[in-house]
Amino acid sequence: MEKLVPAARDSKTIVIVEQLTSSPWNNFLFMTYLGMVVEGRKWSSVKSQLKSHFPSVQLNAWRFWPLVGLINYKYLPIQLRVLFHNLAAVCWGIFLILRSKASVPKLATA
Repeated sequence: MEKLVPAARDSKTIVIVEQLTSSPWNNFLFMTYLGMVVEGRKWSSVKSQLKSHFPSVQLNAWRFWPLVGLINYKYLPIQLRVLFHNLAAVCWGIFLILRSKASVPKLATA
């Protein structure tokens, strides 16, 4: 990111650019893929889940990822940035999966 936006060496600017560009798309695509491909649900079901849960997921992303980004760019050496970011991404993925599972209605067993 520092090479793409050379004038923005400030870690806050880099984090803001990341959050406004990639964060919403990443969460939208993850939730859509999880619902349609992994869980095998129809688009209408995934769409209703996105309408009801995407705003809160994105709000939580804007709470979580800026903190990760600031720690990453401000306090970690470049050699540890990918490792730290990947660890945070695993935690975020677990959050999204648990959030998705909690919102899917359970099928009644007879």
